[in-house]
Amino acid sequence: MKRLAFSLVGPAIIITLFIGALWMLHQELHRYDLEDFVDSVRSISFIQIGTAALLTVFNYVILLVNDLLGLKYLRHRIKLTRVMLGSSLGYAVGNCFGNLLGGTTIRGRLYSSWGLSAVEVVRLSVILSVSFWVGVCVLAGLLFVVAPLAVPSQMHLSLASTRPLGALLGILGLACLGLCWIRKSPLRVGSWELALPRGPLSALQCGAAVLDLMVAAGVLYVLLPAGAAPSYLHFLSIYLLAIVAGLVSQVPGGVGVMELVILALLAPDDSHRVVGALLAYRLIYYFCPLGLGLAVLATRELWLYRRPAARAVDWFGRLTAAVTPRFMALSVFVTGTILVLSGAIPSGPGRMEVLRPLIPLPVIEVSHLLGSVFGVTLLFLAYGLQRRLDAAYWLTLLMLGCGATVSLAKGLDFEEASILGFMFVALWPCRSYF
Repeated sequence: MKRLAFSLVGPAIIITLFIGALWMLHQELHRYDLEDFVDSVRSISFIQIGTAALLTVFNYVILLVNDLLGLKYLRHRIKLTRVMLGSSLGYAVGNCFGNLLGGTTIRGRLYSSWGLSAVEVVRLSVILSVSFWVGVCVLAGLLFVVAPLAVPSQMHLSLASTRPLGALLGILGLACLGLCWIRKSPLRVGSWELALPRGPLSALQCGAAVLDLMVAAGVLYVLLPAGAAPSYLHFLSIYLLAIVAGLVSQVPGGVGVMELVILALLAPDDSHRVVGALLAYRLIYYFCPLGLGLAVLATRELWLYRRPAARAVDWFGRLTAAVTPRFMALSVFVTGTILVLSGAIPSGPGRMEVLRPLIPLPVIEVSHLLGSVFGVTLLFLAYGLQRRLDAAYWLTLLMLGCGATVSLAKGLDFEEASILGFMFVALWPCRSYF
């Protein structure tokens, strides 16, 4: 019982942080309605979208270099085309689901079929994560110390600026790099050990991580409206602080947390225009690579598991059993993200005028909060669906039904309720897969 209670502490903290971030976002954006956000997205030019897309492609080239350096650390040679596939799919899924749930799983599926053992896949994932964090520490440490940001009071932090945080991160990053140059023997923690990359290799990995962060920040920077865009270096500091906050919170994809930090530090006159840029950034940098990557992965799986026509029915059944839980998990994750984001966006005034005579105002406000709670619950239940847990199946159905109800109660959001209802109908006949 104690072990169960302890295991629930982490998710409870994450959900609390997430709901707190959404509440603060709602306070920042409550004066706008849905039409304002739609107009802000439409105001983004094709040149901005095209530039952001090109930077995203360049970013994935840098991430490919990360995987190549990781394989060099493992002393493994794999064809470049295969590394391109493993790297792009690993990062596309990992950016949305987290490295452990998404990136490591995809890399394990692909790299293990190309000669890496399970232990080597784990070592590769660990070294990629560590090199990314070292890059964050080095770059953020430099920027936060040289050009510190003033921390807004609404973030409720004891720090007046980011300089102390920058000093701490810089020391950690340089210490990790120094350890790779000095220490020759593996690090040992109990029965587990990790061989450190050599100094030159660790410096290259850190450099690739720094370049990755700078280009990723550039994707969002080019989407910002002209009146809200500071200098690039100033925005890079804001982006790094948002990335650190999102990663520390452990909220999948940093949804809500990253947006809150960027809005608080940019402090634009028209917040809804920045939210439009953030929505476009999520679509271009997160969901487009994810959709493309899953399509490529599905095509690959279909090709690998093709069977003669005489065994087509059996093959289709096994393929469905393997793919359906993952596809439903992804769909539920996207549905939860939609429900979460809508909780921070006020309903249109026309619909509210129709709704107010029918439902008391406290019920409408509670429905907004419950919608966010149900949304973040769906984000975590997606992991349970991927693992084919029976309880996750039933809880997901419950959350979808409740989410559709509160979508109508909070602002007659028929579109959102339709999506949730469709997911409920699609998941219902999949009982045998869980």
